[in-house]
Amino acid sequence: MDMEALLQAEEQERYAMLRNPNVLWRHFKGELYKVSCVAHHTERKEDLVIYRRYDEKEKKLKSYTHAKPLKMFLSLVDIDKYPDSTQIYRFEPEEMKK
Repeated sequence: MDMEALLQAEEQERYAMLRNPNVLWRHFKGELYKVSCVAHHTERKEDLVIYRRYDEKEKKLKSYTHAKPLKMFLSLVDIDKYPDSTQIYRFEPEEMKK
């Protein structure tokens, strides 16, 4: 399997995980987030990920709700801009600790 096909398969797997309520998403800068849903922007005709920050210590969601285009949410980290990143993707899934 070539690299492009592998990345597409991984993206599809990660897209499916967006709907799993037991998954938190780690941003490459370290914070955890919980996805609420994927919404469709009717004017721009694009999908948006709706999510909130999750406080690991307090085990609860924080107040602000964020929206990011789906393609950006699932995108690779720009290693030219962030060469010290330890993640491959902007957001990576983690199982929620009970």
